[in-house]
Amino acid sequence: EGARRLGADQVKELAGVEVGANVFALDVAGAQERLLESPWVAEARITRRLPGHVRIAVEEREAGALVLVGERLFLATRSGEVFKPFEEGDPYDLPTVTGVDLDALVRDEARELERVQEALELLRQYEKVPLAHVFPAQEVHMGPGGGATLTVGRQGLTLHLGAGPWKQKL
Repeated sequence: EGARRLGADQVKELAGVEVGANVFALDVAGAQERLLESPWVAEARITRRLPGHVRIAVEEREAGALVLVGERLFLATRSGEVFKPFEEGDPYDLPTVTGVDLDALVRDEARELERVQEALELLRQYEKVPLAHVFPAQEVHMGPGGGATLTVGRQGLTLHLGAGPWKQKL
């Protein structure tokens, strides 16, 4: 249950669950841990349903943006959790967050991740503006001083917003 990105067969394989196997032989805690090793799985619950069934429920992470750190792309949730490096087959038609400094990330990871969350909050605020339906967000650049630049639309209309609060500015 709950698998959208991962198929049922992938979930079973990740958990180590085999059709026809004895339900009592399954290490439920171990299977849950194996599922949580996938960056797409945020939560996993496995229960036995007697007489011979196993119920697997997963909550998947949903990519909300790409985050450029140095020269590498990562996927982030809409809430700002950077959860995996970008790979072939991952969603790519997402707004991109730029301006994350690799050196600053090493020095103060919490602060740089907070800046990513600020950028994603700006995207959430922009999505509420009617203009967002005509000119979808393409990029949020977070400047070193805390200001933000939002690029929207296919032609790249650039909005220099500076520091928040962005709701009033938008």
